[in-house]
Amino acid sequence: MARETFFVGHQLNAVDGKGRVSVPAAFRTQLERRAQEDGKDAVKELMIAPSPKGDRLRAFDPAGVRDRDAKFTARVADLPAAERADAEEDAFRDELATATPVAFDSAGRMVLPPILRKLGKIGDLAFFVGVRDYFEILSPENARVAFANNPMMLGMLDHYLEEREA
Repeated sequence: MARETFFVGHQLNAVDGKGRVSVPAAFRTQLERRAQEDGKDAVKELMIAPSPKGDRLRAFDPAGVRDRDAKFTARVADLPAAERADAEEDAFRDELATATPVAFDSAGRMVLPPILRKLGKIGDLAFFVGVRDYFEILSPENARVAFANNPMMLGMLDHYLEEREA
């Protein structure tokens, strides 16, 4: 299915001591639209996994998980049958097997489990960035490194940080 709605945008949100943080409102709207495109009701649960890069978390909705799985299948389609299943499993394992289901309420509040906060190096702030079929959650420090070659993204991050200091 050709997807019309992708995760786009960015937001810096506070994370409290228990790991509670809000999914940005724009992403919640995009979650609802993506579910509607699939003819389904929006599910208030994300699959959140550490990125293979190790410097951020990635959050997938059910549509994103399906889209990702289809990409794994397409990526290995040209392999001989004997190798295809293992390659597909390896790709899934590398990208999604470490995912943890995380529910959020109608206001978008969710609790990031300690293991995800540790692996994503998330402290008291989380920078959310939309990336097509998923969104990323980074600490401001890791975002600064990840986007070192993207002055516009760094400018947005700095703006959010300055707003918090004011």
